[in-house]
Amino acid sequence: MVLQCWIVFLDIYEFHSAFSAIETATSANVKGHKYRQKMKDAIEDGERRRKYRWIGRMFKGFGGAIMGLLWIGMIFAIVGAAGYFGWLYFNP
Repeated sequence: MVLQCWIVFLDIYEFHSAFSAIETATSANVKGHKYRQKMKDAIEDGERRRKYRWIGRMFKGFGGAIMGLLWIGMIFAIVGAAGYFGWLYFNP
């Protein structure tokens, strides 16, 4: 009986290093997944920033203020023209 218990203990001890390696690899994969997700989010944020960077540069400085006023004027002109032609079309 004692010999059988000793053999079972030796078999379990033999696979202990394999089990601990699996456990360590699992915890490393969980931590690695967290950092990979953070890196993926940072890359997506950088791509979004680069995609819309031209809007910020367009309205930066004195030339940007003039460009902003031109955009506002163009929007008012489009809305005014649409209202005028709508009034001509719907007014009997």
